[in-house]
Amino acid sequence: MLAASGQGQHATLDYTQKTDMKMTNIGLGMGYGYNYVPGEGWLLHLSALPTFIVYSKTSMTFGDNRVPLSYHFPEVIITGRGAVVRQWSNKFLGLSMVFNFTNIGNEERLAVHNIKWRVRTFFGLRL
Repeated sequence: MLAASGQGQHATLDYTQKTDMKMTNIGLGMGYGYNYVPGEGWLLHLSALPTFIVYSKTSMTFGDNRVPLSYHFPEVIITGRGAVVRQWSNKFLGLSMVFNFTNIGNEERLAVHNIKWRVRTFFGLRL
């Protein structure tokens, strides 16, 4: 038996309505960082900073409709960092990473979850 099937779809969204998001947050946080030197010329770094939002005024506007986000506990912003650095002679080479996670709003009205990663490499000379 030989069978074949296929499906094709095309969708276009023509959306010209202006959308604005306004966020005002005040938070309290406390973090921890750890540096480890596994051998001469090496440095490893890890740190975390959780922040709990204690005041939030956030809204989204679609055209003429404004939707406020109601505050719910816990609203958080979590920042994590990591790095590996290698030094030899008067030169150093490294890799660093920053991670941010934001969770605000609630699922019943409007929730915003944002995850950002940034990785960079660097090289330098000590004079």
